[in-house]
Amino acid sequence: MSDSEYFRNQAKSMNKMKNELIASMNNITLLQRELLDSSNQIKTLSNAVQVKTAELSLWDGCQCLKHCYIEGKLRQNGSMWTAADKICTCLNGEVSCTCRVKSCSAGFSLLPVKGRDCRRCFRNCVHLGQQIVLNTSKIVQFGNIDQNCTCTIENVQCKDVPAPTPQEPSFVQPQIKHNCSLCDPKAECNDTGCYCNVGYKGNGFNCTDSNECLERADVRSVCSALYNKRCVNTLGSYRCECLPGFFARSKSQARCLKRAG
Repeated sequence: MSDSEYFRNQAKSMNKMKNELIASMNNITLLQRELLDSSNQIKTLSNAVQVKTAELSLWDGCQCLKHCYIEGKLRQNGSMWTAADKICTCLNGEVSCTCRVKSCSAGFSLLPVKGRDCRRCFRNCVHLGQQIVLNTSKIVQFGNIDQNCTCTIENVQCKDVPAPTPQEPSFVQPQIKHNCSLCDPKAECNDTGCYCNVGYKGNGFNCTDSNECLERADVRSVCSALYNKRCVNTLGSYRCECLPGFFARSKSQARCLKRAG
């Protein structure tokens, strides 16, 4: 073997040893990092063990019967907290809750709420200066008209209480009092004669429509601009309509509401 070949072989061997040494150093660095990560994990686990040990210390011996565990939280014996509309306490391992609202101030009613265990206070209605308890009805007098008003959470709904209208007998000719064929089609006939139907006027033989909007004060009061309404006369009756720009949610609504916009 020549000298040049000998030195080339020696150089190759040295490079191989150098590469192996670098690889070993890299492996040592990787091991050091893994050891550091393991040490951090051990510290984290140690802290978690200490926290759990402190929690478990509350449950040592007979103390486990005195504390409460509810909704993922540990409540110590004698503690008090609020949950939604309730006040809860932990006493000797048992949780007891009571509603925060037990009564209402004047002008309010305590009513149940769908989906809740506790009741809440709702304001009563006031109509024409009179208070109506929520979810009840009351007769309210407006002028000479009686209204049956019901209070709901949304609003007050009123209906007129029909007043008996006295029917005065019309003049009847004695000689034809039993001849019902002579009565007006808008009249009724009985043993005493012909009588115009309600909403009409006359002597029974000739009946004409009554204009309630002009002739009845109670109708003018109900269908007045005070309630954003007007009276419309119809054959044998009348109806209340909302003024232009106003509307009513139902026929029984006392006052028409202004349209938005």
